[in-house]
Amino acid sequence: GDVDGAMEALRAASRLPGDRGRFLLELELAARRLDRPLELVAALESRAAIQLAAAAPPDAMRSDAIALLCEASRVRLGSLSDAEGARATIDKALALAPGDLVLIREHMLACEALGDSAAAAEDAATVLATGVTGRHAAPLSFRLAEAAQLAGDAGAALEELRVAEEAGGSAVVRAMLEDATIAAGLVDRYVADLVAESETVEGDARQALLFRAALITAYEMGAWEKAAPLFARAHDAAERDRVVVLREGFGAALALGAPVPDVVRAGRALLAAPLDDAERSLIFRDLWLAERARPDEGAREAARGVLCEALGAPAAQDWAADAARLVGASTGDHALSAMGHRALADRAREPELAAAHLCAAARASCRGGDEDAADAALRAALTLAPGQRYAVTLLEEIY
Repeated sequence: GDVDGAMEALRAASRLPGDRGRFLLELELAARRLDRPLELVAALESRAAIQLAAAAPPDAMRSDAIALLCEASRVRLGSLSDAEGARATIDKALALAPGDLVLIREHMLACEALGDSAAAAEDAATVLATGVTGRHAAPLSFRLAEAAQLAGDAGAALEELRVAEEAGGSAVVRAMLEDATIAAGLVDRYVADLVAESETVEGDARQALLFRAALITAYEMGAWEKAAPLFARAHDAAERDRVVVLREGFGAALALGAPVPDVVRAGRALLAAPLDDAERSLIFRDLWLAERARPDEGAREAARGVLCEALGAPAAQDWAADAARLVGASTGDHALSAMGHRALADRAREPELAAAHLCAAARASCRGGDEDAADAALRAALTLAPGQRYAVTLLEEIY
């Protein structure tokens, strides 16, 4: 049960003169079985040293020593987080087999862990020079790109990132390529590449490419007129998650100050999608504000139409009722003001407050010449608050 004691006994035995190799092998096997990376590294490196101790070790022994050093380097890096020790160990192996691609890759990983991007890039270039292609080439080109970026060579970094992406690079590679392309002022080209690539795929993959092209066009180029058709194409290509595209398209239209008809069109398309109440309320408000901002004479009537529609949507009444009351009062639109007060009465928790809003609705209806609406509001107010003086006085004025 004394694992530490057993391991120490094996280490002590392996240091005694005599059959060291046998005890080191026992130490290695025990370290593997018990998951003891420190003892495993010691055993592997000591066995390699024994293999190389001969004045002229045969090829088989050299190969064994190289394999032992390579594994020791991996254990140092992966299990002990000892990047410096891993590089020192793999350097010994490379001294025995300078052109071995497996060893060069291990050296690259150790250098990368140490933050030595230049050395890692040099190893990556060495491996690429052997003709590595496809998915195995992508991470190598990525390392060359990182080193070029650190060296301030944006052009070389961009080129290596393109190579990595074409070779099947990861999402990280694509993100870095996008950033580098934008930083280089080549947004148009990057968007064109995304659109061209979208023509080679279908479904969700096509949607993703067109959607990304739309977002970049909108927020990096600030070009709504170019982004709008890309959002539309991304929506049409989508097999799912269409709401995301609609939401971002509407957001871009607002952010970029798109023409009001475009904003309204995008907002209406989003309202037709399944949304929660909070988002639906915000969209109505954005549409109302957009219509109010129109420079033409029809702005007021268009904004009023949206506000009336919002009053009929329970999700939007948290702001629409007050807006209708205030806009109606400030513009002399008594019917709109009355609608706002009636909506506020519906939402009031206390009967007295609801009655007060109904009285205000009645007053607005009177001013607008709609005595029937005023009568109905006042009678509703008296039902909630019998004897309410203001309601009684208004009824007397009507009759």
